[in-house]
Amino acid sequence: MTTATQTRGHCQLCGRQQAVRGGMSAHGYTVANGWFQGVCQGHHHKPLETDRSITDQMVIDVTAQASALRIKADETLLGQHDPVEYDTGRRTFLDGKRTPIMAQFADAGEYRQQEIRKQMAWSLTSRAKAGEDFAKFMGALADKVHGQPLAIVAKPQPAERIQAGEQRIDAKGRVLTAKYQDGQRLHYTFTRESGAVLTTWMSPRSWRMLQAV
Repeated sequence: MTTATQTRGHCQLCGRQQAVRGGMSAHGYTVANGWFQGVCQGHHHKPLETDRSITDQMVIDVTAQASALRIKADETLLGQHDPVEYDTGRRTFLDGKRTPIMAQFADAGEYRQQEIRKQMAWSLTSRAKAGEDFAKFMGALADKVHGQPLAIVAKPQPAERIQAGEQRIDAKGRVLTAKYQDGQRLHYTFTRESGAVLTTWMSPRSWRMLQAV
């Protein structure tokens, strides 16, 4: 890899293309229904282009977990996994925090109990489908890229720092004036109708998406 290019390969656990520097670079990953959160552990392994053993085992494991979730969903509808308490959907304030009001499942009427079971079963089935879709995606990706060469791509040029005094117009038509950029925070000022001048911040990316003055 030169200073102008970057070697990239696909992660065996999340499927995303990442930089390869000896091994996969560390990267974060989040997916719905809790299959992955936080830092993806795929950076401990070789890219999918050169090794698919971790992906293949993960597909087997996730498929098995999804199957177990579907079985549990069916059992839930039959009343085999009833909760002790359930969320009534109402809220109260405790110590200044909005807190759900819970109730005993055994005290709920038969119709309400069945609705709770249906909701629990739906959540389990949804998570199972997410796992099945993910396993299918990763299996297809492995078939597609395993054995292929790693990609050599041009490094993106870093965006220039936003200079003090640069101005943008927000959705409300207010003129925003940049003060200084601190990492991923662009501090700026704007004037309210009352004449008060306020200072706040947004990401540099959000700033660049606004209309220039």
